[in-house]
Amino acid sequence: MNSDYLIVSKKILPDYYEKVLEARRLLDSGAAEDVSSAVRQAGISRSTYYKYKDYILGFMFYKYLSDKEIDYLYEKGGESVQDLIDLDKETIGMFK
Repeated sequence: MNSDYLIVSKKILPDYYEKVLEARRLLDSGAAEDVSSAVRQAGISRSTYYKYKDYILGFMFYKYLSDKEIDYLYEKGGESVQDLIDLDKETIGMFK
């Protein structure tokens, strides 16, 4: 496998991964004013947050990418998922 990314069940990951996501959600929603407040509410250290924040992507990010792919499909004149696959074979190949 040549991909740098894996989709895994969170059940096998340490709990701090989920807490990093929670801190990001708190920041994005405005429920936390700054990183210090977000990590305190999530129950992790600032160093843990900064160590993993750029490597953990929540489901909403994948939804965003999916929506962007669909927009790209329509911009290029495609009408089906197969058209999208044909337009971006390199990316699709990473997930096979």
